[in-house]
Amino acid sequence: MEDISFFLQYPHLKEYNFLTWQELFLLPNDKPLSIRKALDYILRCVCKYISDVNIATRMVSFTFESDDMEVHHESGEEKLFVYLVQTYTQKQIERLMHDFSKYHVDIYFDILQMFSQFEDDMLHEIEKVKPKCYELHDAVVKYHSLRIAKKNFHINFKYSDWQQRGCVKKEPYSIQLPQNGRELYEWSQTLQNCLSGYAELIKNKRTTVYGFFKDGVLQIAVEIKNNQI
Repeated sequence: MEDISFFLQYPHLKEYNFLTWQELFLLPNDKPLSIRKALDYILRCVCKYISDVNIATRMVSFTFESDDMEVHHESGEEKLFVYLVQTYTQKQIERLMHDFSKYHVDIYFDILQMFSQFEDDMLHEIEKVKPKCYELHDAVVKYHSLRIAKKNFHINFKYSDWQQRGCVKKEPYSIQLPQNGRELYEWSQTLQNCLSGYAELIKNKRTTVYGFFKDGVLQIAVEIKNNQI
């Protein structure tokens, strides 16, 4: 029964062509030979949604390495792929994921973080855009701001002494901390990024965000995590 349920969850593993993964020559040539590592990525993403064995074979070689991997959102990855297969062809998904892994890993993890906060019935409401990394990111940020961030307006942030010591005036900037979810949302709107999705992380002291103001106007925001920018 366990075997049956396994293949029901990952239907494309049942395809005859996919079984040729047992042939070692189909594994990526430039990666360490690790079936377990390869399957870890396939089972999370590819097996469940990608039926084209050629595309799946290429996608398994993609790597996503980032400082944000410790805050990896598996539910976000699952929901992202649900959205992708509803919106794009498998070839377009392959190209998009290739570009994320090669050039825009941090953007990818931003998207995962936002998708992890979406309910399943929200996915079809996200604007359909061209399968480009920045265009998808902007569409997700826009939707997240409309549907999720406003729910965090009531959250008030409490900071330690060492966090507050970072709030100084260093010409030409005044460095400040956001005081609540509403203010963080306003920062996000000003900078047109996904800062509004960091409310829970800030509340739970898993990260710190400082705003750099010049003449009273927010110019940039800097995240400090594990004593690193």
